[in-house]
Amino acid sequence: GCFVKDVLPATHWLMTPKFGAITSIEAFIAPLQFAAILYNASAALPYFASAFASGLSSTVPSEAQWSQAIVCSAGVAPPAVVAQHALASESAAARQTGRIMVCKLMIGGAFVVLTLSSLHVSYPVVINWFLLLLELALAYILTVMAAGVANLVQRAADTHRLAEALAKGPLSSETLATPAALSVLAQACGESLPPSPWLQPPSAADPMGIAAVTKHTKGIEKVVGRVQSVMLNGKRETLAEDLSNESRKLTAKAAHNAVQLFLNAVAFAGYGMFPVTFFGPSEETMRGWVPMWGGSETAQFWGNLAGDAAWTVEAILVL
Repeated sequence: GCFVKDVLPATHWLMTPKFGAITSIEAFIAPLQFAAILYNASAALPYFASAFASGLSSTVPSEAQWSQAIVCSAGVAPPAVVAQHALASESAAARQTGRIMVCKLMIGGAFVVLTLSSLHVSYPVVINWFLLLLELALAYILTVMAAGVANLVQRAADTHRLAEALAKGPLSSETLATPAALSVLAQACGESLPPSPWLQPPSAADPMGIAAVTKHTKGIEKVVGRVQSVMLNGKRETLAEDLSNESRKLTAKAAHNAVQLFLNAVAFAGYGMFPVTFFGPSEETMRGWVPMWGGSETAQFWGNLAGDAAWTVEAILVL
């Protein structure tokens, strides 16, 4: 909708006032912007409400305490290494989720003022402050997306190496027990690692979670054993072929996500023209820095067009 509005001539019937000062295209855009408010708020607000409620009465050990429990329970045995990796990964993911939810609140707030703007209830100064928040949120989300692409590329490479190794012979038990290999191989064998105990408070008889960790690491040992059984029961070649196919799928997914990352980077740069021209230096200073500077209005128009086009293409890719 926004991209169509950008490219339509002012004389087009969609650009003429239909509901007071509101044009037909704006009447179409405003509900979509309101939907973006609901989408972001419906994710962020329940998350923070739940986090606040659980945080006040939480009896779950900290990440450091769970790490100590793993060492006390299994030391440096392979299952303990897998458990430590899972603890670190899941804890980092939880922290990242919290930051993403903050970003969703910022994005939702920006869409509130954008919706009002589409309805001709405009607050130019407020809009630019919220667009600045939108840019900050997008900047963090871009880093998350970039890390996600890098992780997919790494997982594809790991899967490819494991496929090649399996084609030549069974893997060693040490290789099987490494976190990256076990994750890939367990999935290929239709197995899943036991659920982590980190989010649940341990029982009264197990105040520091030692028993919970012991149960978890024993579950990891069983998964390793079942994966070994698959390799040794004549299914190694099939498993190698499955992993090779999975590697190609992961590479394709990484490429798809990289395109989304690029489109969001374009949107970030494009929409960034609004806070840059609003909070940035004067026109004279900008012309001194950038000789081909065409003025704030020109920068805002082309930046907005680039952002709207990028997000339109991304929506098509996602659908």
